[in-house]
Amino acid sequence: MPKLRLTDQQQREKALKRVIARVRVDNDLDEEEAAAAFLGVPHTSWYRQIKDPYHFWGFDKAAAKLRRLEVTDRELCEIFGVPYAPDRREQSCA
Repeated sequence: MPKLRLTDQQQREKALKRVIARVRVDNDLDEEEAAAAFLGVPHTSWYRQIKDPYHFWGFDKAAAKLRRLEVTDRELCEIFGVPYAPDRREQSCA
């Protein structure tokens, strides 16, 4: 069976989830409650927000969480769907 291609939105969501997974591993956040507390999200809304982060996080909340996650320039470009070009400033999001 052929593999389905992800839409641009799905690729960006996957990139954000990959960053969150990296931060969980880097900070030894094994439990969901610990990850929610690290990001400052109430544990009662964590599952809903992580399932569909772009829908439930407004720009201000998303920016605060991305700062807390210490996202790299390459990861930030993946999340926002911007091509990463470190040598050419006008083409890079960094």
